[in-house]
Amino acid sequence: MAYMDVIRNELKIVTAEADRLKKKEGKVDSKVQNLNSKILRAKTKLQAGSAVKEKARSIVRSLSHTLEKLKTKTKEAKQENELISREDVMQELEVAKASKVHALEKLKTLTETTMKERSLTA
Repeated sequence: MAYMDVIRNELKIVTAEADRLKKKEGKVDSKVQNLNSKILRAKTKLQAGSAVKEKARSIVRSLSHTLEKLKTKTKEAKQENELISREDVMQELEVAKASKVHALEKLKTLTETTMKERSLTA
């Protein structure tokens, strides 16, 4: 009978230990689930941060491209403006040249007329 009492006591101890381990396992499972949830939230935040970072990079690339286009267009506009100014100057010079030629022709005509009048009066 003492042998049976020892076995019963051992069974109680083993049962108590099994219950304690089940409770501990439940706590561990709860902690694992909690940590998994935290990992998922952190992963979501990381993905969102990565998406924001990539969008920022895309915006920077786009702005850089736009800036280069603006620089090119500005340079082209300056060159075109300079060309137009040169063309205007050339036109003014042509007008001045034509006026000079016209004035010289008038002067030549006037000189010839004066010379004829002098020869007639002499």
